[in-house]
Amino acid sequence: MREKSCFLIKPDQERSDLIASQAVKLAENLGLTVSFAGSTTLSLKEAAAFYKEHEKKPWFFNFLAYFTSGEVKAYFTEGENAIIKTVEVRNEIRSRYAIDQQRNAIHAPDYEAYAVETIRLVTEFF
Repeated sequence: MREKSCFLIKPDQERSDLIASQAVKLAENLGLTVSFAGSTTLSLKEAAAFYKEHEKKPWFFNFLAYFTSGEVKAYFTEGENAIIKTVEVRNEIRSRYAIDQQRNAIHAPDYEAYAVETIRLVTEFF
């Protein structure tokens, strides 16, 4: 099924460009079309919108501090089974570049409603 999804490269001053280029390459190798949506430094309110399902977790505010600490890059993906394939990209990038559970290099939604909402937020904030 042809779908749309996206991924966000989290703040990492030294490795952000490398991580982004590797994620794009992986996505394209999986047959997805990738387009750059933009980059920005998110406000606390904007960042919280991406992770509202986690707002009651004890690590939430520390994570928001990290997520708003620098530039975030956003990319749209499109193609057959884009959501599943974008999650494959996320998992591979995390296995290569994650520092810890919160500073895990990349965000990608893992189900359709979350992908639709994340795309909406990227369109609004980037």
